[in-house]
Amino acid sequence: MKMFNKVTACLALVSTLLFGAVSPAFADTYTNQKNYVDLRFGMFIHYNMGTYTDEEWATPGQNPLTFNPTSVNTDQWADAAKSAKMKYALLTTKHHDGFALWPTKCGNYNVMNSAYPRDIVKQYVDSMRSRGILPGLYYSIWDRQQGIDAGSVSRTDLDFMKGQLTELLTNYGDIPMLIFDGWAWRMGNQVAFQEIR
Repeated sequence: MKMFNKVTACLALVSTLLFGAVSPAFADTYTNQKNYVDLRFGMFIHYNMGTYTDEEWATPGQNPLTFNPTSVNTDQWADAAKSAKMKYALLTTKHHDGFALWPTKCGNYNVMNSAYPRDIVKQYVDSMRSRGILPGLYYSIWDRQQGIDAGSVSRTDLDFMKGQLTELLTNYGDIPMLIFDGWAWRMGNQVAFQEIR
């Protein structure tokens, strides 16, 4: 049942994809879903604070120094995708615990305050592009670190999300896929999709 719920949630997320390079941005939902399905085979990289705390959903507010890889080899990720003939990859840039894999100026819970102060999103995007793999990003709307949760979404919360999304969508070139999580199933659609879009 748990796997069914994850698959269902993943399929629901497809409707929030924004395609830039694959099709015109803001195409209708059917076109976005068709373009995504036509890519056929890709990789989802769920790499974040939970990797180092052995938690599927990491607890928010942990010491950023807990994120402590000896190295991150995104070229290896891209080589694996290419050798398997994948067309795209998706990286968890920020999961529900709020830890960001890029040097966001919106808050300090990110890699620049970790034991590995490097922009992992940039490394990932550059590696994927160098191998001809479309680099997609995953972003959680639900942010337990910031207290962004159902019943408490404020203008400040929206500005925080928009600030982080602006960074992700302007600092790394064209991003052909963006997946949101924690939206309808957690936030009850309290975050105005059209405003974020």
